[in-house]
Amino acid sequence: MSKYVTHYFAHLGTLERAERWLLQRGFSRDQIETHREGVLWISVLAAPVRAEEVELIFGAAEHNDKDGWPSFWDLAKMPRVHIEPGEDATATAVFIIKRSPVGWHPIETLDVVESG
Repeated sequence: MSKYVTHYFAHLGTLERAERWLLQRGFSRDQIETHREGVLWISVLAAPVRAEEVELIFGAAEHNDKDGWPSFWDLAKMPRVHIEPGEDATATAVFIIKRSPVGWHPIETLDVVESG
């Protein structure tokens, strides 16, 4: 059973390099789907024994792309480190209230009672 291995790229040159290397390693064009507009990404239909090879090729292609690794898609999946504020952090915080002339009010609805 094959699976899709997908990767997002920051630059078109990096995506094309990865695609070229996949073709050199024996993957056919029928197995590779590339998107060159908008968010650049590539998806490869690979047998489970070759899926790791595809991921290694993506990593090697990204190695010299300073904007590509980790990509913003990878950063979104990383765990967040939360630092709890100290006890007196709220005591020293400054709150500024800004008034705005724009407001919103819910639409009033009239309940119509039907007589029957």
